[in-house]
Amino acid sequence: MPPKPTSCLTHRIGSGARAEPSAPPPDKHIDREGWNAYYEKEVTAKYACMSADYPRLEDSPAQEKYWKTCGTIADIKQGNDYNGKMLMHEEGILIAVAIENLHDGNFAAEWKGLAADKKKELVIEGVYRAVCVADRDLTRLTCPELTVKGLSGGGKYGLIKMLERLIAHDPTGNLRVSNMYLFSHPQVDHELSFTEKAPDLLKTVIQSLILARNWLIVKTLVGILEAHHNEPPTIHPNGRMGPHRSGKNKTDRHDGAYHPSQFNNPPKKEVPPVCAGCHAVVADRSVLRKCARCQNVWYCSRECQKKDWPSHKKICGNDSFDSTLLSPVAERPDEFIGCPAVALGFVRSPALWRQIWYLSKRDSQTQVYHLETTPKHSTSVNFSGYEDQLLFLVARRRAMASGSLPAIIVMLEILLAEARRLEDIGKKISPEKVRAQLEREYRVDLSARAIAEAPPFHQPTMEECEEEIRFSKQRIASLGGDLPTGYFRY
Repeated sequence: MPPKPTSCLTHRIGSGARAEPSAPPPDKHIDREGWNAYYEKEVTAKYACMSADYPRLEDSPAQEKYWKTCGTIADIKQGNDYNGKMLMHEEGILIAVAIENLHDGNFAAEWKGLAADKKKELVIEGVYRAVCVADRDLTRLTCPELTVKGLSGGGKYGLIKMLERLIAHDPTGNLRVSNMYLFSHPQVDHELSFTEKAPDLLKTVIQSLILARNWLIVKTLVGILEAHHNEPPTIHPNGRMGPHRSGKNKTDRHDGAYHPSQFNNPPKKEVPPVCAGCHAVVADRSVLRKCARCQNVWYCSRECQKKDWPSHKKICGNDSFDSTLLSPVAERPDEFIGCPAVALGFVRSPALWRQIWYLSKRDSQTQVYHLETTPKHSTSVNFSGYEDQLLFLVARRRAMASGSLPAIIVMLEILLAEARRLEDIGKKISPEKVRAQLEREYRVDLSARAIAEAPPFHQPTMEECEEEIRFSKQRIASLGGDLPTGYFRY
């Protein structure tokens, strides 16, 4: 007899009509349309039978054998803690991208104007990309929103409406969310609800299902936007949500009621360990230190362990249900050393927040700007002349603080001069792209006429110059002497 399932996220939850799939689906890597049609039929049949008296998971004895084999509460909570943080991180990035597409761009009109066949192609591609990085295909069976008809249309579960709900939840666009957003669907909300008398293990399992469901929805929305813009997936198709599990959870398993080909995932390589503090992937596990108390999480440094402790201590070795795992502590917005405070009335765009995110990275401490920024890559810029760099830093500070148009124009002039210098040595940076990026970041018009009519730029004061030199020295000091070749010191 096949072994019992070891992960609650790999199995269908819910009873009622067609509780068990009648046959395995087509392979999603070969026949995406057939695979999608299979799951749309299954999820439609599942929720079509639901009514007010439909049993919740708590009231379904037929499902008890599944959730009781999902592992210990402590282990599942550890996964929920990690997955909740990762979901919030993904939501922050998606909201920023959604604002750029819907509010700063013309995506809503573009989407409305697409032919039905093209929308279908993009939706299926988006769901495919999402499932490739989700825990397993079967998570789709708790996502009735993810259908071609629903996402292509203009209703409540249409792509545009779902993106707008995310933006309304947290419209800052700073790549972070103040609290987790959970998509709501009346039948799913009922199915995954529970009373206080429910066992703590069941509550924790349901919590993991809610996280997996929302992860799949978020990654589907991301996937559709990526596909529309002809971008590659943000995560390799063999990746998965959640930290690597070792031992009994490392091997894909299935219960006799489920055909192995339902999972339709190619063999996965060993996943490198991840630091629970900074989420950095570490190739050599021997350099990580394990939490001495629960033996469940790993850290790349003592600093990361101390930073993560306020969050980890809530679940470390604790075998009781914790409802707060659906509301993780929000991450602080990114800031680099010397990042100015925002002046009253100025709202930073998602593109400007992405610039700040790049400048906050360790390998950007000697850089002054990033061109061609996307969520995946950028081209860093430093200037060969001391005076140009200092003037740029002062202008950058004024622009980031208040959106000063004269300061942005100075940045543009210096960047265009640098682009010409780079072109002379074989590195081409389009002047049009430089101008367009500054326009996106600061939501300004940098046409020739707008520049001619702009107020004059006031030259940097001695105080401003000294301040920027001090910040530059602090950024250099943070590298511990590890400076790039040829970098000049102030």
